[in-house]
Amino acid sequence: MKLNFIIIGAQKSGSTFVQEILSEHPEVFMVPKERPFFEDPDYGKMDFQEFEKLFAEVTTEKAVGMKRPSYYGKFEVPERLYRHFPNIKLILVLRNPIERSISAYYHYMKDGFIPVKNIEEGMVKIINGEYKNTYKRANEIIEFSFYYKHIMHYLKYFNINQIHITLFDNLKKDTLAEISSIFKFLEIDPNYKPKYLDKRPQSGVYSLHSIKIFRLKNYFIYTYNQDRTRVVPKKSNIW
Repeated sequence: MKLNFIIIGAQKSGSTFVQEILSEHPEVFMVPKERPFFEDPDYGKMDFQEFEKLFAEVTTEKAVGMKRPSYYGKFEVPERLYRHFPNIKLILVLRNPIERSISAYYHYMKDGFIPVKNIEEGMVKIINGEYKNTYKRANEIIEFSFYYKHIMHYLKYFNINQIHITLFDNLKKDTLAEISSIFKFLEIDPNYKPKYLDKRPQSGVYSLHSIKIFRLKNYFIYTYNQDRTRVVPKKSNIW
């Protein structure tokens, strides 16, 4: 198995930007899409050989990785990763926890995991546990911002030297230095300058009107399970 690093999070903290940067490096192979394999509720029934096929096109790349920012906050993931990849390197991008939770609130609302409500009202409902039975992923909005808790859980399985932490603010302030630090961590050419470097982490959607439009689109594309913890793409021949 060739996988030797994962961008594990955190959500809404610039992990997609880091993924795009790494994808440009000639010594890196990145799986293009996120894969929930190690957090999937059906993990025990899944075929690991199917997961390995994601890396079939790896040739001479030194660093072979993937991104799944929710891995950082899922309690079951570290043990599963360690079982398969005890020597793997983990990249974690952290943002001001309040800013991260605010961004996540709008993101979850856009994707249909919580109701459309202004943040002042919605956050109170999340804190009070009012969504715990009907919108079970709502708690992640706050839970995933408890950085110390989740990092310490990972350290039960992995050495501190296997984890590289980058701060979102530093990534914006001195992008080249932060990216070079990640390159060094992965033991690839730290002097490579990606073209994507001039771009910045993608901005979120904070307009309730725009969010309602996104949600309407999602209902045509996805099917939600009963407690809205998962979405499954619909099969359609419309287009």
